Amino acid sequence: MDLFENKTVLITGAASGLGRSVAIEISKNKGNLVLVDLNYEGLEETKKLCQGSSSVKLINVDITDFDKLVSLLTNTCDCKEINSFVHCAGIPCIMPLKCIDYERYLKVMQVNTFSALEIAKWFSNKRNHSDVDPNIVLFRQFMDWSVRLEILHMLCRKVLFKV
Repeated sequence: MDLFENKTVLITGAASGLGRSVAIEISKNKGNLVLVDLNYEGLEETKKLCQGSSSVKLINVDITDFDKLVSLLTNTCDCKEINSFVHCAGIPCIMPLKCIDYERYLKVMQVNTFSALEIAKWFSNKRNHSDVDPNIVLFRQFMDWSVRLEILHMLCRKVLFKV
């Protein structure tokens, strides 16, 4: 029996990159998929590459529209079939810390973090997942590498933070 046979995995950011790769690997192990992304053409391409899955459902939504996202998840999926949630959606913010304005920071946090928490909250409700081995995997970080590198750079220059 394949690792994901008879299991359904919900994957965000599935239209490209890490999300697509995760979907393809789960498909190779006969897992069923619920793929979520804003890019519908990318979702269609990912679906074509997931030949091992007997069921691939596509949800085309902006994951920062939390009400619409939860509504689509609830109405599109047979929720009791979902065994795992994998959050791969994310946008990079590669720029010096001093150049990041509030709007950019908020958008990054909404996509990379808040959406993951909203889906995890939805998924954690017993009505919204299978009773068999429910799992949540979050791939995106709460802080981008650029921010960590800038903080490291400040620490190397002995810039102290006052909290």
